[in-house]
Amino acid sequence: MQFDQNEKEAKKKGRGGAALTDNQQKWVDMQRLIIARKPLIYVPPPTQNIRKQAYFIVKEWGEGYYFDLIILAFILGNIVTMGMTYEGSSNEFDNNLTNVNYMFTAVFMVEAILKLVALGPKNYFSDGWNQFDAFVIISSLIDIVVSILGTSLSFLRIGPQLIRVIRVLRVTRLFKLVKKLKGIQKILEVLWLSMPAIMNLMALLFLVYFIFSVLAVFLFQDVRQGTAIDSHLVNFQNFGIAMLTLFRCSTGDDWYKIMYDTQYPISCADGTQGCGQGNHSFPGFTRSVTFFLF
Repeated sequence: MQFDQNEKEAKKKGRGGAALTDNQQKWVDMQRLIIARKPLIYVPPPTQNIRKQAYFIVKEWGEGYYFDLIILAFILGNIVTMGMTYEGSSNEFDNNLTNVNYMFTAVFMVEAILKLVALGPKNYFSDGWNQFDAFVIISSLIDIVVSILGTSLSFLRIGPQLIRVIRVLRVTRLFKLVKKLKGIQKILEVLWLSMPAIMNLMALLFLVYFIFSVLAVFLFQDVRQGTAIDSHLVNFQNFGIAMLTLFRCSTGDDWYKIMYDTQYPISCADGTQGCGQGNHSFPGFTRSVTFFLF
């Protein structure tokens, strides 16, 4: 009985059964930790004078803490300035924000150049966060070039959509904050490890939406007009729009009006008002089904 209890506890913990001793199990756990962790690559200080000074600022100045703290302050300032844009602002205000954006872009370029000089191209681009920093800087430079040239180039005359898409990439600077704060990194790591379970949950929700969309089309396809239901975006005339309508109901956006329209519609496919579920021969059953749907 004691052996069975120990085996159950071992299986519950996912530790491989009761065949291993405690020392053997510790060895297995240690091997799992070694496999799961990535090795820390040590970059030795360069011998050239300029690279050595850059390496001191990036790596050795307060063990890299002071440099990261300065960059973190600029990131927070950039977040504040990106949130200061509003509709109807004056041209002077927009120009000042643009100049501030140029300043932040220059600071991030200096950061990347210092790291590139201190670590070298190979060690710099071996880090995923440095690759992301390079992407942010390149997108910011493209934004500046496009803003300055405007429509003087032929491929920019297709409209402002290209400029808008490039300017949206400024938001990616917010992810630089994740790089500096270890607590947020741990949360993202937990979220990444939870992705298989989240995908299973999403599949289950999709299955629920699928079943109820088919049922909604079967019951309410003749409802054409109501307080919230219309003939364009909110209806149950086909499966696709029914999925979108049920998703809207799950957000709580006027779901009670849609439910009321399915029982007492303004107009139906035949021009009458007799397609509502409240007018059927079994109003108690149909109303309960309608309420369960929504």
